[in-house]
Amino acid sequence: MTSSTLRIVSAISILCLAIGFIVWGLMLISEVNREQRQVRKHVYFITLLNKSARSVENITTKLASKQQATKKASTYIAKLHKTFKRIRAQGLFEDKVKALEARVSVLSLKLQKPTRITPEEKSRLYRGYLRAVRTGVFSARKGLRNISIRLSKKWTEMTLLALVSCVMAMLMAIFFLLFLRSQTKRKRAERTLHRRESIHQLTSEGTHDGLWDWELENDTLNTSSRWQEITGRSLSGHGNINDWKQSIHPEDLPSFEQELARVIDEQLEFFEHEHRIISEDETIRWIHSRGKTSFEEGKLVRIAGSIADLSEKGTLHDALTGLPNRIFVRQHLERLLARLHRRAGSMFAVMFMDLDRFKFINDTYGHLIGDEVLIHMAKLFKSILRTVDVVARVSGDEFIIVLDEIQRAEDATLVANRILKDAKTPFSVEEFELVISTSIGITVVEAGDKSVDDILEEADHAMFQAKQGGKAAYCLYDQQTQEKIDQQMALTTSFLNALQEETITPTFQPIFSTSTGTLEAWNCTIGWEHKRGHLVTLHKEHLHCHKSHIHQAFMLGVEKIVSHLQEQQSSFPMMSSLPIYLELPSHVLLQPQLAKHLKQLLRRYHRAAKTLCLCYAAPLLTKRFESGRDTLLELSKEGFAISLVHLEGSRITLPELLSLPLCGLWLSEASKKEESFLREREAWVALATSLGLHRIVESKGKWKKVEDGNKDGFSMIFGKAFGKPVKGELLKKKLSSWRKFVSSKKED
Repeated sequence: MTSSTLRIVSAISILCLAIGFIVWGLMLISEVNREQRQVRKHVYFITLLNKSARSVENITTKLASKQQATKKASTYIAKLHKTFKRIRAQGLFEDKVKALEARVSVLSLKLQKPTRITPEEKSRLYRGYLRAVRTGVFSARKGLRNISIRLSKKWTEMTLLALVSCVMAMLMAIFFLLFLRSQTKRKRAERTLHRRESIHQLTSEGTHDGLWDWELENDTLNTSSRWQEITGRSLSGHGNINDWKQSIHPEDLPSFEQELARVIDEQLEFFEHEHRIISEDETIRWIHSRGKTSFEEGKLVRIAGSIADLSEKGTLHDALTGLPNRIFVRQHLERLLARLHRRAGSMFAVMFMDLDRFKFINDTYGHLIGDEVLIHMAKLFKSILRTVDVVARVSGDEFIIVLDEIQRAEDATLVANRILKDAKTPFSVEEFELVISTSIGITVVEAGDKSVDDILEEADHAMFQAKQGGKAAYCLYDQQTQEKIDQQMALTTSFLNALQEETITPTFQPIFSTSTGTLEAWNCTIGWEHKRGHLVTLHKEHLHCHKSHIHQAFMLGVEKIVSHLQEQQSSFPMMSSLPIYLELPSHVLLQPQLAKHLKQLLRRYHRAAKTLCLCYAAPLLTKRFESGRDTLLELSKEGFAISLVHLEGSRITLPELLSLPLCGLWLSEASKKEESFLREREAWVALATSLGLHRIVESKGKWKKVEDGNKDGFSMIFGKAFGKPVKGELLKKKLSSWRKFVSSKKED
């Protein structure tokens, strides 16, 4: 039903209601008028009746005083008969009229007999007259009183009807006005929406971009006709994200999925990626995709944006920085490789750069500040390079520099050092003063037998090694670098296989009290077997995989730890319920809803949260202290115990340490003999003692007995000399030998 039809129906309804009220009011007014006419009629005939009564009294008086009735009396009596007849015709005062007619008849007989009326007759006639008059007047007044009551009720009904009619009319008028207002707002909103859609359509047609909208909840991908034209894919109705992935070049698909997963897992504000598209006719195009995320109640529900056809537009430069983009770099490298075939002995270098902590700046200061940082770094790179060199922004915070016509590899390292040095200089963006560093991967190309993808891959691997080395550094790609990368890729592959096959392996190592020598807790680690039974620890390795995989492996390891201990509950009840100390990998700490997932897991195995003590490395915490502290506070709020590991040499301050919800500090056995190092460790032990925290130390062989750790102020100790780590499958065998370290009081 349209809005105009609704308005017509509403108007007709209000009109019919108004007509109904008017008819009801007219009927009531007509009835009141009829009652009023009855009242006037009663009053009129009461007046006639009173006049007739007085006439009878006069005639009676005359007859009593005279012996012979006069002609005037006879005439008046005839008039009285006519009056009685009129009153009787109206059906009013029948009793009174009959009484008066009886008296008049007696008077008529008296007139016919000219005899004098005796006083007794006069008195009797007079009394009869009075009785008749009084009876008639009383009856008339009673009738008037009943009519007045009825009139009062009618007037009350009319007043209520008027009030109800006014209220209903006002309500209907308000309703009608509100309805018209809502319809006006709706029309205005529809016009605004139509205008916006028109502007959006004009903008889309003007920029020649394809639009897309992905709803994550039901995996629905809505695309414009231009999007389908660019990608060469015809989507009938609504598609899904797999329709997009199927059109992406196989070499670009992993990076696309990784970037999309990063946006979803870390709940980023923007998505941006460049990749190749293979259309249905096998035409390859480069496109630039960007999108904006949308959240509802803290949950990512949709990502919407556009794609630009870089190949069709011939767009070779980045819109933000004005630098060349990835397509320009690829074309430039292809020209340089072709030149290497023609000119032997020429050389060039490719530097792949990634800005350190750029995501932190973007999240802290906002997207606009992040854009200004990118522009500043682009100007910095251009100021350092020669005119023959090329610097390009390939995506997000990644840049590529092509150094042409270099003589040796050291020329590239000199440029890298210059970039690292100049990047340390603070610069201002609005009211903020910022310092940003970069990690640089360098590859030198001397032969033309490599492809563009090989060159970019080598530079990317070298940059990754530079980041692993501590950031704000460069790494020159060589055979040794390739071997490290191969080892790391092999390690990552074995990790992903272990995760897929669920062969993640936990280990258990006893922690003893230095004062009593009893078994107090378990030091657990999570890892997997890599090459002939060699166990790799999850939190000590830098894996080239997505953070969600590490989080998944950590949760699987925790579940296996709790499961193994629960299996020993019947045989070793005390030992299986001891606290668990477990070190958190760096990527797991910042995973959203970590506390919730851990608590749900422990609840399934009927284990309290306080029995799981999560340990985190202090050097890693100082790099992202604010976000890390928030997660630790949330874990503590849910009941988990928190400890800090490897304090020696860390840059954590005392106020930062006091702001953490700690129950213990982990320290290593002094491997250095420097006096400063020993004093620092003693200070940490004294501070932990004053704060009432557990002081846990890992023995590397200095102490032969558990009690030796008590001399240096430690409350608990573990190490291979007191108990080697064992896998979960072998835990039951070891528990029997470790049982002697559990106090009889506890075991009971």
